[in-house]
Amino acid sequence: MSDAVATLAPTRLRLNQAHLIWLVAIAASLLLYLERDLVPWASSYPDGAIIPIADWIAAFMTWLKRNFTWLTRGVADLLNVPLKASVALLAKPFKIGNGAEAWYLPRLSWAGVVIAGFLAGHAL
Repeated sequence: MSDAVATLAPTRLRLNQAHLIWLVAIAASLLLYLERDLVPWASSYPDGAIIPIADWIAAFMTWLKRNFTWLTRGVADLLNVPLKASVALLAKPFKIGNGAEAWYLPRLSWAGVVIAGFLAGHAL
């Protein structure tokens, strides 16, 4: 037999102790799942053993909201600046000054902005 055939030949499946332990654990779990009446105390979880993680998360989020609203509002305002600038340039005319002496720059064309971006990218 050549070396190539010897390395490709299927090896026998050996059942060692670790495999046997996993097989027994899976079989026991499946049996307890299918036959819940065999061990009734295992199918009902005691209320005293439930960890109130949802309550902890709700309390933390309430604390976070009370103590860090100023920070989240500040971040939202910082993110709102470029949004307002783009709306002012692309959707509405841009007003410079106040009252009757104010100057209005017309809104930019979307097609013009796309073409300018393409040309700027192509120049690089």
